[in-house]
Amino acid sequence: MNKQGEGAVMSEAVDIHIHVVGTGDSGSGCSLSAGFASGSVFASILDSLNITPPEASDGLIEEILLDFINSSEKIRRSVLLSTDAVYKNSRPVEAETCLMASNDYVARIARGNGRVLFGASVHPYRDKREMVNEVDRCLDLGAVLFHWMPCIQQIDPEDDRCIPFYIRLARAGVPLLCHTAAEFAVRPLDVRTAGNGGLGKMVKPLDIGVKVIVAGSTHLEELIEMLAVSEEKRWDFYADISCLFTPEGLFHLDRIMKEIDRGTIAADRIIYGSNFPASQVPREALVPACEERSSRHKQCNPLDERYEVARNLGVPASAFTSAWRVLRPLSR
Repeated sequence: MNKQGEGAVMSEAVDIHIHVVGTGDSGSGCSLSAGFASGSVFASILDSLNITPPEASDGLIEEILLDFINSSEKIRRSVLLSTDAVYKNSRPVEAETCLMASNDYVARIARGNGRVLFGASVHPYRDKREMVNEVDRCLDLGAVLFHWMPCIQQIDPEDDRCIPFYIRLARAGVPLLCHTAAEFAVRPLDVRTAGNGGLGKMVKPLDIGVKVIVAGSTHLEELIEMLAVSEEKRWDFYADISCLFTPEGLFHLDRIMKEIDRGTIAADRIIYGSNFPASQVPREALVPACEERSSRHKQCNPLDERYEVARNLGVPASAFTSAWRVLRPLSR
């Protein structure tokens, strides 16, 4: 790609945080546990996609998700996220895997759609050789980042088994997008893994040299402190704003914007991610611009809705394009 083309791409808005879910009925390699499939989180996901539970299937979920991506007027590229299974003793544990979206499935979607980017997921507790091989295979398939949900996937980011994974990501210059909050997708919350989302657990990969993007943190003061010291510590540390799309998110966003205004946090440490379709836009955050477009069209595109909510709440314009400096460079 020439420099002029690169400049055009890097001016496009990116959503780095869109989840892929599937029932596995098509042989996609996706799966949902019975508890997750009958729970409130999956019900909310289906509601976001305008799907009723009896209709849920790989094909329909993919079709609707891609329709939103392709028709978005604001978001030009979307990172779709795989989610690896839970692994113990180097083997997948189906009984403890809440949800899974396979790398092959998400990579296939990205390969067939120029507006989709591949976000891979590899559990660090796989056999070491297998894990490294899978990371390399995902890179060959075009992965622009890797995705973890430590509480759900039962990953302790401070575990030494993660070190080979971190070293490989640091060498490749590819970021880790990591949920750093208590996850409520699984009930009851496992007290053994509830602490895996602690922000302090990101220090290890940061010190190794991994680009880390944290998502949905409930540890607001600690997040602000870590972002503030990133320059001094030479950390490639960033936060996506997917925490906005939660009940407490409006307060978090307001506080982060104030810290940016004060100069405590550099604006380029903030990256746009919507967490679609796994969370709902707070009703009080809906904006007239989207209501106006809804009157012209049958339905407001939810990706555009979230973009406009973020812009109207003061998210800096740089947040929508800063992913291009952080993601693994496109090979196409």
